[in-house]
Amino acid sequence: MKREYRYFDLILGAFVAVLLISNIASTKIIG
Repeated sequence: MKREYRYFDLILGAFVAVLLISNIASTKIIG
């Protein structure tokens, strides 16, 4: 159970990181 939770947390963190990077990239392209 703990391992699965950690795995899910890792995926969530990666997803948020990708969202942030794409957001910054889009603002840089627009700006």
